Amino acid sequence: MAQPTGRLAVKWSGPAFPGLAGDRPAGVGGLVQLALRKLLRQPGAWAGMALVGIAILGSVAAPWLATYSPVEIDLQAQLQPPSPLHIAGTDFYGRDMASRLLYGGRTTLAIAAVAVVLASVAGTALGLVAGFGRDWLGQTWVSLIDLLLAFPSLLLALLIVGILGPGLHALAVAVGLAAIPIFARMVRGTVLTIRSAPYVDAAIASGARDGYILVRHLLPGVIAPVLTLAALEVGLAILSVAALGFLGLGAAPPLPEWGSMLYEGRQYLGVAPWVSTGPGLAITLTVLGATLLGDAISSAMAPGRS
Repeated sequence: MAQPTGRLAVKWSGPAFPGLAGDRPAGVGGLVQLALRKLLRQPGAWAGMALVGIAILGSVAAPWLATYSPVEIDLQAQLQPPSPLHIAGTDFYGRDMASRLLYGGRTTLAIAAVAVVLASVAGTALGLVAGFGRDWLGQTWVSLIDLLLAFPSLLLALLIVGILGPGLHALAVAVGLAAIPIFARMVRGTVLTIRSAPYVDAAIASGARDGYILVRHLLPGVIAPVLTLAALEVGLAILSVAALGFLGLGAAPPLPEWGSMLYEGRQYLGVAPWVSTGPGLAITLTVLGATLLGDAISSAMAPGRS
């Protein structure tokens, strides 16, 4: 069977992706190298990598960078403004805000990362089955995806946390599960396009098993859009984690987490604004960096540029 020369259009709301031509998708290694070259030419990518890199580096190196314990109470140092002794000030309990910001980043970023990985893996599997599944199986998964998409992500996360109970593990699962329908819908749309390619028809005609077709022929074609969507979802996951933490559904005191720290400092805005300013800026700048990096990755994955 002759291989087609045209490029199939990706039927989803994001950009088009390489590797979706009529022939079998290109190798992941070559795709990553090409996208990396495009990525490094974009100023937004450098700004995003700088902001996200600072947040990650500060969180990972917290045990070495923090000059105080993030949970140790010192009532004699209550609500002290930023100074050489406490560069980000102290909170109501006299805890050093800079140390709490560093350790709080470890909690917030770790939960967001686990949630995105969970959503991308589970959403990809669900989308593959929904896009390729025949008859009642495919329709069942499509109906489930549409039902979950009817709920706003944060509301769905709240519902899941309400069922599982507050806590770090429940928070990661809730944010991840709430984002699964987004990945599943995008992957399903991509699979519906790829499955009409001649090489997939040939595999079906040869009697290949559905599992083999999914892994060998369809999965490589959805890797690029999944990676792009995952990059874009990181910022939203951080916001969701912080929002749920602000509502008291995240880390239990005294464990620092940016959202819960923002909640704790709200009542001192008039007398000690630095208690809320620190975690607020950390959330804002990290989400901004993740968004810039995600947009740059999306542009780098789009075909037509070298």
